[in-house]
Amino acid sequence: MKIGMNLLLWTGHVTEDHVPVLKALKETGFDGVEVPVFDPSDVSHYRWLSGVLDDLGLQRTVVALIPDEAHSPISAVAAARAAGVDHLNRVIDCSEALGAQALVGPWFQPLGVFSGEGPNEAELDRCAGVHGQVAQKARDAGLICALEPLNRFECYLLNTCEQSSAYLERTNPVSASSTILSTPISKRKTRWRPSKRPGPRGTSTTCISARMIAAPRGVAMPISAKLSLR
Repeated sequence: MKIGMNLLLWTGHVTEDHVPVLKALKETGFDGVEVPVFDPSDVSHYRWLSGVLDDLGLQRTVVALIPDEAHSPISAVAAARAAGVDHLNRVIDCSEALGAQALVGPWFQPLGVFSGEGPNEAELDRCAGVHGQVAQKARDAGLICALEPLNRFECYLLNTCEQSSAYLERTNPVSASSTILSTPISKRKTRWRPSKRPGPRGTSTTCISARMIAAPRGVAMPISAKLSLR
């Protein structure tokens, strides 16, 4: 198993100011980092960062999200869903420039936005339609794509393993692949309890809960391991 550190512990946008952090993580023994790509407007920035990580010998994954309701894959407004497709395509471009192996995160709805009810069939279908439009591009970029269900106070579309597995069944026909979307589960604030369960159509879901470790400079930091297995 390889262990990586989520750079969201330091920033939502990695710049030259964070190079000392990257060096410290490598010296501490981490194999890679998870890079937030919340601003996909400048592909060249992530190409530069790829060079930095290559020089340090750090592998990388990308964590992404949906910025707002104007880019929401579950929106009933067609223009918002189209903007969501454009946003995710730019995220994929940045991920490819970065040399990322996986694209993970809650990139299925804007966080902190609620309807007052649970997810309905129309929202799930609309989201699957958006993901289906970016699936081939992600595949061509060599990315393992993984959706991350979150707590109910963060989102409402996908909160559990069961919901996520059912959603994979919904998305796989439009993505034309049984592995384009997998599910990493991050159980925060719990004891160390690894588990593995089969996912739909040959995918698998690995769950590893968070624990406290000694991070660089003696600061205790929680990390969560996200694994998406083909």
